[in-house]
Amino acid sequence: MKSLLVTTIFFFFFIPIYAQSLNSEKLMEKCKSGVVYIELSDGSLGTGFLIASSGIVVTNHHVIDGSDRYAFVEFPNGDEYHFLVAGYDKEQDLALLTLIDFEYSNSYQVLPILPKENAKTGIDVATIGNPKGLKFNITKGIVSNEILHETVPYMLQTDVAVNPGNSGGPLFNKYGQVIGVITARFEKKSLFDRDVQNMNFAVNASALRYFLNKRYISFESDPLIQESELAVNSRELSEEEIKAQKDAELQRIKLEKEKEKERIELEKQKEKEKIALEQEKIRRQILEAIEIDKLNADQQKELSRIDFEYQKKLLQKQKELELQRVEEQKKREQLRLNADEYNLDLQKQQLKERKKQHFASLPPRIGFRIGGGVQYYVGRLAEITEDHAFSRLSWVVTAGVTYRFDLNKKNRGSAVGLFCRFGNHGMDCANILSNQQGLGQLSNYPINLFTELEGGFLIKEWLRLSGGIGWQGLNSEFANFVNHRNFHYGVATLGFIARFGRYIELDFNIISEFAIDYKHYALKGDVCLVFRFGAGKW
Repeated sequence: MKSLLVTTIFFFFFIPIYAQSLNSEKLMEKCKSGVVYIELSDGSLGTGFLIASSGIVVTNHHVIDGSDRYAFVEFPNGDEYHFLVAGYDKEQDLALLTLIDFEYSNSYQVLPILPKENAKTGIDVATIGNPKGLKFNITKGIVSNEILHETVPYMLQTDVAVNPGNSGGPLFNKYGQVIGVITARFEKKSLFDRDVQNMNFAVNASALRYFLNKRYISFESDPLIQESELAVNSRELSEEEIKAQKDAELQRIKLEKEKEKERIELEKQKEKEKIALEQEKIRRQILEAIEIDKLNADQQKELSRIDFEYQKKLLQKQKELELQRVEEQKKREQLRLNADEYNLDLQKQQLKERKKQHFASLPPRIGFRIGGGVQYYVGRLAEITEDHAFSRLSWVVTAGVTYRFDLNKKNRGSAVGLFCRFGNHGMDCANILSNQQGLGQLSNYPINLFTELEGGFLIKEWLRLSGGIGWQGLNSEFANFVNHRNFHYGVATLGFIARFGRYIELDFNIISEFAIDYKHYALKGDVCLVFRFGAGKW
């Protein structure tokens, strides 16, 4: 016995001891850069994790359900990316995201997935996530049940602390391998439910691998943390420390022997008391049997009748109590249903209000413009230095319809549109135009109308680029008879817009005329005061 004790103490103090438990600090160091924070435009939050260097992220379906182009993910180094939903499984609550314009670097870590089977019940696990928007927190626990129930074989149960914002986050083993995807926690649904703690759920590794393989998504499985990184060696003790440890161990063994002796004595005493109680119980039963035998037959019948009546009343009372319990249970269920219906109606009303406020805040997409001003005909570029008289001035009316496909907070979005310009060249201006372009007809009539129809773009509603076709009419009057001819030409406009308030703007346009019936390239310009209106919010 003594030699065995010495051998035990020798191994205890001189053989290195290795700790193989989960190291939270090491897990954060190795795995944090592969976890992402997810935020949607409606303010809802979640967690995800990177599984491929091409920018593929796994999360819960309910986290990204209803996402739009403003939703984004954020890595621990602050890098943000928008994403597209590449696939999902609504029943198992899994989703795949593809990050837009993602470039892999050493700042990120692709997280490995457990390559086979599921994590066993009882192992240490941890999760990194964003509870209540607190980014990249770590909590630790164990796997409570590797398969929650046969009806949901893809779920495991864990006591790792999770909160709203942890959904979609990775559940790690001590080697940094993902063994599950945090999905839900058990919560009270009404005032009458009992409190439940540390009852949380995650999609297990088998279901995650099947989800990825089904979509031909490759993933890594090599551990990020090796056994050697988990091992912690103890130092060799001095002779004085060894002697003190030996003395302490011998003292502990002595105390344990004394406690064991006291326990045995106490159990013996309890056994004696138990035997005495049993003997007294048997003695009383014998006495009661003797007393019962002494009763006559009539007394026996009376006792039986009394006992029957008592049992009947007792059953009746139990029935009444059971009916009362059932009624109370029904009332509690009804109250719970009423509370759930109220909460559902309240959520629907809040959603309607948010949608209403959202649409009310949007600037209109359809724009209408109408106005007028003056136009100056410059003519051919070769004659641009010649003296230009006021006879080249004309009146002009302009109108347009635009559709804005780009909106911003300053209500200056880019748009496509149709633009119309209508005006009149006086007789002198019309003859200058006819001579320069070689149209072969001179005008002696004061009305020579032109119309131009263009399509193009408004860039941030200060620069106009458009082009189209124009019709120029030339009128000649002979013996009270007006000879009218139309000439066609191409037209292109470069315009600049100055806005004054919400409804008024001043347009400066440089217009070029060319091709079709025109033989030369010519310029003209106009200045118009325009009134603008908007409609259509979606």
